[in-house]
Amino acid sequence: MDYQKITEYLLDKDGSNRDINFTPAVYENVGLLIRLLFADYQKGNFFDQDGVEIEFDSKAVCSLFERDAGFICGYFESETALIKKLQLFLDWPEEDLCAVELSFFPGDLQSDFKIELFLTKLNIWWNALQANEVFVRYENASWEWYDPNDLGVFYHQIRA
Repeated sequence: MDYQKITEYLLDKDGSNRDINFTPAVYENVGLLIRLLFADYQKGNFFDQDGVEIEFDSKAVCSLFERDAGFICGYFESETALIKKLQLFLDWPEEDLCAVELSFFPGDLQSDFKIELFLTKLNIWWNALQANEVFVRYENASWEWYDPNDLGVFYHQIRA
């Protein structure tokens, strides 16, 4: 793993955001990730698939998993977090599984950014989800879901 290249890709201010995608996870594990994020971030704003604002509270967000299918989008914000502004996208079209995407712009990384801290945080989130795979990529509308060979993917791990 070339930490220097990964750092270069994360910090590249090309105008696009970076996406962290996980293969779908069970709701219980997504709830754990949400609680971890709420512990790190003090502000944010969330909406469901109908555009209804969701209270900035982990229980309020997780309660939406009681629906058969749904979508949540929003963002977290903190001046002290590794990623100062982090967008969250959750989509559960299937029973018991939820797709998770975290997105950010390179300028939202702390000025003293260290790749080791980023990978540690990424692994905490990945372990919480217990997802099979994690991808970090340049945002690319033509990305084939969960394709590690796509041109935009610069970090990919598979759970052993």
